[in-house]
Amino acid sequence: MQPIPKKTRKVDDVLSHLGAKLATWQVRALYLGAQTSTNLRLGPQHLLEHIFGDEPVLGDGIDDANANIQALVKLWNDLVTEHRSGRIRLSKMRLSDPPDVAQLDALAKRRAEEITWFTRGIDAGGDNPMEFGPEGEQLLHRLGEAGAFCEAYQELLHKTENSTPKTLRESAQALERLTSTVEIMINGLMTISDGVRRRAIAEYEGIAGRRTDDGVPVQRPVKIGRNEPCPCGSGKKWKRCCGAPTSIQ
Repeated sequence: MQPIPKKTRKVDDVLSHLGAKLATWQVRALYLGAQTSTNLRLGPQHLLEHIFGDEPVLGDGIDDANANIQALVKLWNDLVTEHRSGRIRLSKMRLSDPPDVAQLDALAKRRAEEITWFTRGIDAGGDNPMEFGPEGEQLLHRLGEAGAFCEAYQELLHKTENSTPKTLRESAQALERLTSTVEIMINGLMTISDGVRRRAIAEYEGIAGRRTDDGVPVQRPVKIGRNEPCPCGSGKKWKRCCGAPTSIQ
C-alpha cells in the first residue's frame, strides 16, 4: 500500500485509499452521534471498526497510519467546532433544476441513512435513551420518525407517475426543509448531551472525598492538567475540549 501524498491527506482520500466501508458523509453522521453520546471517553479511535471493519490496516507504516488517523481526528474536531458554533450541517447533494426522480430518491435515501448512522454513533457509547431526559427522548423519537418519513417518501416517489417540474421542485424544497429540521434536532440533542455530561462530572467531583456507607473514602478522580491531552481521544488539549468552560465536547 503506497502512502497518500501529504498535500492530499484529506478524509475522502484516506477512506478511499484504505478501502473504508463508509463514505465521508456516513462517517460524519457516525461522528455526530458519537459526540452526542454521554460517554466521556468515546472518541474517533473507538469507531475505527465501524469505518474500516475488523482489524483495519490504517497505513503503510506508523507515520503513514498516524497521518491517516489525524485526518479522521480533524474531521471529528471540525464537527465539534460546528456544534459549538450552534449549527450542524448534514452532507450536501447537488440537484438539477428541476431535479429528477432519481436525484430525489438518492437524497431521501441518504438522509435516512444519515439518521441511522447518527443513532449508531450514540449506541457506540452505550447510552440509554432515558439518560437524555424527556426532551432528549422526544428528539430521538422525532429523528426516528424523520427517518421513517424518508423511507416512505422513497416508496411514494416510485409510485408517482408523470411528475411535473413544479411538483419535482416542491419535493426538493420539502426535503430541504426536512434536512434543516433534522440538523436542528441533532444539534439540540448534542446540547442536551453536553448538559448531561457536565452534571455527571459535577456530581462525581462533588462526592470525591466523602465516605461510603462502609467507611471507605470515595477516591477523587485523577486531575487532568489543562494542557494535557483530553482523555476523550479528540486529540485536543483538556482545556480546549472536555475541560472547556463553554462545552463538554
